[in-house]
Amino acid sequence: KKCNIYTQSLIKPNYYNERENLDKTELTEEDQKFAGMKLSDFSLDEVKSILNLLRNGEVKNTSRKENFQPSFYENLEKEIESNKENKKVLKHLIQQSSLLEIMNKEGLLANGNCFLELGAGTGGLSEKVAEVLGTTFNKKSPPYLISDQSSFIIGDRGSFRKKKENAFLNEGRDAFERVKGDIADFDPKLIPESNDKKICIAKHLCGSATDLAIQCATRIMNLGGILVAR
Repeated sequence: KKCNIYTQSLIKPNYYNERENLDKTELTEEDQKFAGMKLSDFSLDEVKSILNLLRNGEVKNTSRKENFQPSFYENLEKEIESNKENKKVLKHLIQQSSLLEIMNKEGLLANGNCFLELGAGTGGLSEKVAEVLGTTFNKKSPPYLISDQSSFIIGDRGSFRKKKENAFLNEGRDAFERVKGDIADFDPKLIPESNDKKICIAKHLCGSATDLAIQCATRIMNLGGILVAR
């Protein structure tokens, strides 16, 4: 009798294309030499030079208040207000608020789009986007009913019990598709063709995952926009 975990590992997720988003550029001999070096192999002056470049390249955004909220979405403002003492939850809510504000200003929050969230975890960012786009929803508490005009593909290599999309009503849940797999293997060209603009979103990615997400986004057909926040 085969282990269920082993059997499941043989089933490839939707849009799977092994190593599709890995950089396939051939490294020169000099690049290969540096790629194999450790931090201790560099001189102190070289390390200081790199740190100075990073410091000089830092962009400080002083135009936003620390706890600003998008005025177009009152529910999120109330949620932030009620979680002021819960620092962990508050951090995520403020980040989501910031990203929603940027998406709104850039015209990405529009019904009829297909939102692709990479490294999504439980799908919290997709949940907030869906709530903003919802045509009819209970303003007091979930579950919500989202517009049939929008769709969501939520990708992550992990397994999560408390998936945010499960809070939506059955009528809205059909608009969500969860894909379990690595960003490196996610091929957006395998998404069925449609006239929907694809909006690639992600937050809290590590450095390598951010690179993979951007590589993935460049392969999206009918790309409407990218929002990747670390």
